[in-house]
Amino acid sequence: MTTDSCVRQARVADDPALARLRWAFKQEDYEGDLPSPARSMDQAEEWIRERLDGGRWLAWVLEIEEEICGHVFLHLVERVPEPYEENTPVG
Repeated sequence: MTTDSCVRQARVADDPALARLRWAFKQEDYEGDLPSPARSMDQAEEWIRERLDGGRWLAWVLEIEEEICGHVFLHLVERVPEPYEENTPVG
């Protein structure tokens, strides 16, 4: 059995799927009854959309048969300038 899978850079439009995956991942931290969420899924989508659009956060997604089912985020941190090296961000 072959399954079509693809890893690609996340797009701003992926925010609903990324928020759902994040919520599902964090729900695993709780056994039994879940506490009331401190923020809505809409707020999570907006947060992700703004970060991906701003360029300081990067994300990649795993798609299996065109459905996003995995992800990883990287936050770029600006470095203090130095005289002898590039000041490329670190993650």
